[in-house]
Amino acid sequence: MPSSQIVAAKPETPEGIMMSRQEELPILPVVPLQDMLRRYMDFVEPFLKGQEVEEFRKENLRLLCSKATVSHSKRKLQHLLSVDISYTRHCRVIFRGTADSQNAASLEAIKMAALVVCLDGGLADAGPYEVAWPRQVCKGGPNAEYGANRWWDKPVQVIVGEDGGSALLYDHTAFDGTVMARVTNHCYDYA
Repeated sequence: MPSSQIVAAKPETPEGIMMSRQEELPILPVVPLQDMLRRYMDFVEPFLKGQEVEEFRKENLRLLCSKATVSHSKRKLQHLLSVDISYTRHCRVIFRGTADSQNAASLEAIKMAALVVCLDGGLADAGPYEVAWPRQVCKGGPNAEYGANRWWDKPVQVIVGEDGGSALLYDHTAFDGTVMARVTNHCYDYA
């Protein structure tokens, strides 16, 4: 954002503190969400079998506004993060306008979260653990059973499986190995 478009904020607020240092930050390109999803799918493809890639994409679109498994939402919000951002904005407006008053609070909590913890069930893959666990982490299981339990717009996802397996799934454009090594050690120290 050019400095001429930056809105002045009070210096004592978090926004004001961040904006006061804005000029010093390097300008990095932001990968559009659809490109990020395409790169993610390219990464996940070796873990998929045959037609699973196209089926996974179709399933994501089909589940966009289906019933959720959490009590405070009628739809799976996570799926909105894998499609065009204008559609996501439209759906968020719909969620905020529903009779369920907790939707707005839930959306705000999700928006403000620096990371998310994804609690998965057991492994649904009968393959060897060395193949099954990465497939579970990267796409939510062999048939994306836990695919709605991934938040693609969050830079860090801590994934914990029912069997005790855990992993960090993070956006490599935002973090390098040194930073994530410290985050990983912190998670293991306090888990």
